[in-house]
Amino acid sequence: MDWLKLSRPIAEKDYARSLKTVSPDGLGKESAIRTQLELIKKTTGKEVKQDDVIDFTLLRQVLAEMK
Repeated sequence: MDWLKLSRPIAEKDYARSLKTVSPDGLGKESAIRTQLELIKKTTGKEVKQDDVIDFTLLRQVLAEMK
């Protein structure tokens, strides 16, 4: 709320929405990631590739070691 300078109601809605984008193992849900990237394109006019902003390599290695 402070970092983005949002009002409490907006911050609470955004937080609840953000929680839906993360799976229990910490990997982002593909559909949620696509939605966020589409929103970026819609609001900025810039196309962002998933590989340019997200790298789950280390998390996948840790998850593999935990099995």
